[in-house]
Amino acid sequence: MPNFLLQNVNKREPDFLSTKLKESRTRNSVDILFLGSSHAYRSFDGRIFEKYGYSSMNLGSSAQTHKQTHLIIEEFAEGLNPDLVVYEVYPKMFSINGAESNIQLSEQFYLFHKERGQLFENMVESKRIRIWNNFIYNSYEYFILDEENQALKRGNDHYVQGGFIEKKLAFYKEKPFETKKLKPLQTQLNYFQSNLSFFKNRNIPVVLVQASYTKDYYNSIENIDYYNDYFNSLDIPYYNFNEILNLKDSRDFYESHHLNQNGVEKFDRALIERFRTDGILKP
Repeated sequence: MPNFLLQNVNKREPDFLSTKLKESRTRNSVDILFLGSSHAYRSFDGRIFEKYGYSSMNLGSSAQTHKQTHLIIEEFAEGLNPDLVVYEVYPKMFSINGAESNIQLSEQFYLFHKERGQLFENMVESKRIRIWNNFIYNSYEYFILDEENQALKRGNDHYVQGGFIEKKLAFYKEKPFETKKLKPLQTQLNYFQSNLSFFKNRNIPVVLVQASYTKDYYNSIENIDYYNDYFNSLDIPYYNFNEILNLKDSRDFYESHHLNQNGVEKFDRALIERFRTDGILKP
């Protein structure tokens, strides 16, 4: 459609959520399950983990708040039977209501079975016409056109089996950031705790990881110490790679808080080595 007709219809995000959810249905066990926002699907490259002998599935999605993570794990996690969950914790995902992620999940409504009712309830509660526009359009695709969005490449983004999204190599150009305070919402904190309990009740170990950002971006989060203290207070291993790994802003990122492929390879190797040293992953 021409752009003037798309003002209140969501353009597909490059997270290939439909593709990865369908792929997850074909897997019956993995060594590692990755969860989280775009920092999950743009930071954890399953090909690198496979070279070290670990199978994985990445169910990260754009702006995935903990409320949406809850729906995804309730629907898909048990079928994957993971030995370890790596839960990416981007502070901003505690401070937003999840409107963008709700749109993303509404597009995948028919891939949900157990949690379809809860997903529909979330859509109603959102009171956002954009969600319903996308739901209606995707219902039309699903039932009338019988089409599925199976393209493995969109623009500069390429879907890699296992849920990682590789972006064409680009480099970050520095820019100033205003400091910001990311105030956590109690709702998101509650869902986060519920998600941790989901895995604890199933005896599946969880590791929390804060992915690497550029130094200016990381330093612009005024209350970052609050989040570090909160994650460290939990009885769960927590790794903040902004304080572990020294990456180059202009060489290892394509934008202020997303790694390019150079950075991904350094980040994943450092993570695997650290996890092996600490006994979280077996060599």
